[in-house]
Amino acid sequence: MREWKRPGDCPAFFCFCTVLPLFPREGGDPEWTSAGVPRLWIPAFAGKEETGEKWGEDELKFPYNANMVSPCVYLLANGRNGTLYCGSTGDLIKRVWEHRQGAGSHFTAKYAVHNLVWFEHHDVMDSAIQREHRVKRWKRTWKLRLIEESNPAWADLYEGLV
Repeated sequence: MREWKRPGDCPAFFCFCTVLPLFPREGGDPEWTSAGVPRLWIPAFAGKEETGEKWGEDELKFPYNANMVSPCVYLLANGRNGTLYCGSTGDLIKRVWEHRQGAGSHFTAKYAVHNLVWFEHHDVMDSAIQREHRVKRWKRTWKLRLIEESNPAWADLYEGLV
């Protein structure tokens, strides 16, 4: 991964680096905004700002309610006692939608892990990430017990969120 000249200018920049595939412009160095943080350049949207085209939320085709955004940890499963996937996100509805479209992760697409069976809201993203890492280290039986306590029928909770 490319090293940026001023990574400490934006505390959230590190989080973006771990999630989005970022690339410097052809000149090699990133462009900087007036606030002194790097302008994120995502290849799929390259050149749209120069042509004046709009891009962003209006291009995403998922059922989305901006009022439902909050950091959380979640567990997906492909069926009762089946394959499990643990993740954290700041936008649960969008993230589960991405998993269902096959864009969420290679693992969930390969094993058809699309049912949201457990989630937990957090006040800040840091606590959600810490909890995700803890849950990922748990034994499988502990994860199954966590799901059984809050969702004994293993119902898909995504439909209730949308």
